[in-house]
Amino acid sequence: NNCNHIGGKLVEIETKEENDFIKDTLTDRNADTIYFLGGYTFNDNDGIRWINTPSQTMTFTDWATGDPNNPTTELCLGSYGLANFQWINLPCNWLESYICEFLE
Repeated sequence: NNCNHIGGKLVEIETKEENDFIKDTLTDRNADTIYFLGGYTFNDNDGIRWINTPSQTMTFTDWATGDPNNPTTELCLGSYGLANFQWINLPCNWLESYICEFLE
């Protein structure tokens, strides 16, 4: 909601270059923080999809070892510092930081 309120959306990482940029930036800032990304599990048998384009499969992923897991309780996507900012799935009700993306 905060991203939408300021004219953006939760980030949807679609390329390795974009992912590397975000990982480098986060590594410089906070080593052990979790950040929400714009992914959500709409159907536990179908995996995580980008919130704004749920009909399309993700063309790029960077899952941490062991993730995704718990598809019925961890429906949101995050980037976790202790996993070198690779992707994890996590409960949507956790109070964590988030990354907004703004379209030109």
